[in-house]
Amino acid sequence: MKKSTIFWIALLVGVLLGIIIFRLVEIYDENRNMNRLENYIAVANNTLVNVSSNITEPEDNIPNNDIDNYLEKYFSPNIVRSVDKVSAVIKEGTLTRKGVTVIITDDNNPPYADYADDFYLYIKKNNEWKPYRIVNYFYSPSEIATIPTFERIKEQKINWTGLYGELDNGEYLLLMSVPTEHDYEKNLFGVEFTIE
Repeated sequence: MKKSTIFWIALLVGVLLGIIIFRLVEIYDENRNMNRLENYIAVANNTLVNVSSNITEPEDNIPNNDIDNYLEKYFSPNIVRSVDKVSAVIKEGTLTRKGVTVIITDDNNPPYADYADDFYLYIKKNNEWKPYRIVNYFYSPSEIATIPTFERIKEQKINWTGLYGELDNGEYLLLMSVPTEHDYEKNLFGVEFTIE
């Protein structure tokens, strides 16, 4: 075999191994977050406790041309937001075996800038939430950047077929995350639903 052929084969194998190792590290991190479910959401008697509170209107409207006040209002390090003030419900008529539209309500003042694209599915087995089986470990949600909107109520479409495939019958828990401004760790909130 020629030296150049061996070189190209070794390079290709090296690149493939690098991609696989990178993705395995990502999967490990995702599984570590999934296994720490109890650190992020309140669970009572194996049931997700959703926080629900009244939506309040913003205290004031910030003029578009006053960028300093805008940045201070929404990005100041003194702002404290909590995932406990974020809740979600299934939009009526959108739940299928392939995906769902979720209505997210954020009662923080001001609300989070946006919500992460990643999500986790759990299925209830023997009255316990277990991570749902993953069919594509190489799936990655969209990496397209979004403009901060600070919406109090937002609809988010979720298609889980890329990661989990079509869902079987059962009771499910869908967890989504909000990034924190200061330590960047993920905080999870979610909603339960049933596929029949």
